[in-house]
Amino acid sequence: MADYIVLVDGLRILLDNSTNILSINSNVTRVNVNNEDLHMKLTDGDITANINTNELGLIVPNDNINIELRCGSTLIPKEELMQKIAGANIGNFRCVVANSSGHILHADSALVLAGKDIIGVSAMSSAIGGLCDIAITNDEIIEPSWNWDTNRSIYATEYGHLTQVIPTENYLQMIAIPLSPTSIRIRIEPPIFI
Repeated sequence: MADYIVLVDGLRILLDNSTNILSINSNVTRVNVNNEDLHMKLTDGDITANINTNELGLIVPNDNINIELRCGSTLIPKEELMQKIAGANIGNFRCVVANSSGHILHADSALVLAGKDIIGVSAMSSAIGGLCDIAITNDEIIEPSWNWDTNRSIYATEYGHLTQVIPTENYLQMIAIPLSPTSIRIRIEPPIFI
């Protein structure tokens, strides 16, 4: 079985969990990235990668090689989050919709029931007319003051607030899943109208 991760810059990486694609030894290794199968070997010395026939040399310390693969999500730096102009004062960590001008508003029930799709969660507060960072599907948000139950999904509620109490009026829409008590991954599902 093979899966693909598409990074922000468009590079597609094949993850094939049916074969061993990672090994660590003491030899210097070259990695070719092309449209064929990719086999990668990491060493405790130098790693050289060939990407589109351009060579990159990387030095890896001899101790503690840590590799983290986050399948299904991409951690996007703050400067690369989607930005939209606030059409009203926007609170932090609130579900937002875009109005006809493309400006964002809190996702209140009337707007969602009228067919305005939730596009993401504000990652900052913003005054009307200011730029607001928005976390969209697969983005992760960390907030030390949160205390999410990691066994329950996160939903949109009135005025775009986030909740783990399953809404019973107007609509039910999952917005995120908790990765830890203080972090969530945005995963916007279609609304179910009640």
